[in-house]
Amino acid sequence: MHLFVRDREFLRYCSEKDGPGLDILVSYFKGVSGRGYEGGDLSGMNMEPFSVFAGMCVLFSFFVAAALYLPGIRFGINLADEGYLWLGARSVLNAEVPIRDFRAYDPGRYYWCALWMRFLGRDLFSMRLCLLATQALGLSAAAAAVLVAGGGCVPAGAVVIFLGVVMSQFHRQIDMAVSLAVVFFAVLLTANPSPPVYVLSGIAVGLSLWMGLNHWLYAFLGFVLLMVLMAVRGAGLPASEALLCFGAGLGAGLAVLLAVYALTPGFLKAYVKRKIVKMLRRRSTNLALPVPWLWKRDILENLRRFRRPERLFVSFMFTLIPLLYGYVFWTVLRSDAPLSDIGWGTVAAASAGVFYYHHALSRADTEHLVLAMAPFLVTIVLLASEQAPFRLLVAAVAGLSVVYIYAGQDGTALSRFFRKEEFRPVVIGGERLWLRAYEADLLGRLYAWTEKHSRAGEPVLMLPLLVTLYPLFDRAPAIYDTFCVYPADEGEEAGMIRELERAEAPLAVIINVALDGRDDLKFCHTHPRLWHYLQEHYVCRSDVEDLCADMTLFVREKNDA
Repeated sequence: MHLFVRDREFLRYCSEKDGPGLDILVSYFKGVSGRGYEGGDLSGMNMEPFSVFAGMCVLFSFFVAAALYLPGIRFGINLADEGYLWLGARSVLNAEVPIRDFRAYDPGRYYWCALWMRFLGRDLFSMRLCLLATQALGLSAAAAAVLVAGGGCVPAGAVVIFLGVVMSQFHRQIDMAVSLAVVFFAVLLTANPSPPVYVLSGIAVGLSLWMGLNHWLYAFLGFVLLMVLMAVRGAGLPASEALLCFGAGLGAGLAVLLAVYALTPGFLKAYVKRKIVKMLRRRSTNLALPVPWLWKRDILENLRRFRRPERLFVSFMFTLIPLLYGYVFWTVLRSDAPLSDIGWGTVAAASAGVFYYHHALSRADTEHLVLAMAPFLVTIVLLASEQAPFRLLVAAVAGLSVVYIYAGQDGTALSRFFRKEEFRPVVIGGERLWLRAYEADLLGRLYAWTEKHSRAGEPVLMLPLLVTLYPLFDRAPAIYDTFCVYPADEGEEAGMIRELERAEAPLAVIINVALDGRDDLKFCHTHPRLWHYLQEHYVCRSDVEDLCADMTLFVREKNDA
C-alpha cells in the first residue's frame, strides 16, 4: 500500500464507485499497486501524504527503538567515540563552536544533541535519550521509503525491526539516521519526479553537509547516479530540467550553510585548515584496515582480528553489499522493460547507498560496516518484496545480523539488559551506570585519582582513546586534539605542548596501546615529543594498582604529595 496517493485519480475513482469507504480505498490500492512507469512519464503525479500510515510508521518506529534500547539505556559505556559526541555537545552548551574551538566532526550533530540536552540535562542518559529519538526518526525514514516505493506495510515493518536490531551503537545513530533520510529522498524522487521534488531533494543534499562532509559527498554522488539512471531509462524530467531543478535546490541548501559558516567568526578558516587540508595531507579519511572479502587469499588472517561471532557476518556482508548493488544496477541497465514502483524504489535506495559503502571500506571494522548496512538493508528488503528468491537472502542476512549483534561482546542495549548478571550498578561522576566488574573497578580508580589531583572543571590530559572521561569526570581537555590517533608532525606536537603548558594540567592519563595491533600507532610513537615532555615534566605514578597494562598516569611534580 502506498504512503502517497494521486488525489485527482483517487477522487475520480471514488466518485465512480458505490460501497463502504474502506472497500473503495482497498480496491483502489489494489488497482494501482505494482503499476509501471510506461514511457517514462513520471511527472504527472500530484501526491499528498496519506497521514494515517505516516503516523503509524512513526509510532511503530518509536516503539521498536524504545523496546530495543530503553531497557538497557544505562548499560555499558564507550570510552572513545561516545565521549567524542558527548563532550562536543557539552562544549556547544558552553558556547563553544565545533572544529573552531574543539576537535569535532561537522557541527550539526553537536547542536542537535545540545538542543535535547539543554532541556533534559548534560548527563550521558540525556544524550542517549536524544540518540534513541534520532534512531526512531531514522527508522521512520526507512519505513516511509519502503511505503513510498509501494513495498507495503509488512516490508516496511520488517525493515524497521531489521534496522532496529542492526543499529546497535548509541553514538552511531545520527550517521545512520542521516543515511536513511538520504534514501527516503531518493525514493521520493523516483516516486514523484516533479520539479518541486527535484528542488527539495537538492535542498536536502545541500543541508546534509551540516551533519558531515562525507554525508554530503555520498548523497551528492548518489543523486547524480540516480538521475543518470533515470535519464538512461527515459524516466523523470528531461536531463537539463532535472539538473537545473536539483542544482537550484542544492545551491539553496549550501548557500544557507555557507552563510551560517561565514557569519561565525573564524569557523570557515578552521574548517578548511583543520578538516579539509588535514585530511588531504593524510591522504585518507580514516586509519585503514584490510577488507575481509571472501575471495581474498588472506581472508582467514584478516578475520582473526574479529571476535568469533563476528567473523562470518563481517566477511559475508563486506562481500554481499557490492555484489547486490552491482546486480541492481546491472538489472536496470540491461533491460528495456518498464520498472515497477518497487523496482524504481530499489534503484533509488541502491544509488543512495552504494557510496556509503566507502565508509565501510575506509576502516573495515564492524562499526563502519554497520553504518554502510543501513541503506543496504532498505535496498534488499525492497528487492525481496518484488523478487521472491531474494527473500531467502534477506532471511540469511537477518539471521547473521542477530547472531552478531546478540552474541558479540557488547551486543545491543536490550541484550545487555538480559545479561544483567554480568553488570553491576555504579555511580561515577554523578552518572548512574551498569558496568561490567572490570570496567567499574577501572573507572572507579581513575575517578578517585582524578578527584585527588585535580578539581572539577580543571583542564587535564586524557589521551588518545579516553575522550569519554572528560565529561564523565567533569574535567576540561587541556589540548585541542582530544582524539589524537594519527601520527603528528613536529609542529603539531609543539602546539600541543604549548597548550598543555598554558593549561597547567595537573594530571595526564595516557593509554599507550598498539592500535589495530600496530606498534607504530602507539602513543609514544605517534606523539614522541609529547610523550617525552610528559616523562620529563611530570611524575610517572607506577604505584597505582590494577590499571590497564598499557595505561600510564602522570602527575605534575608540584601536585605530587
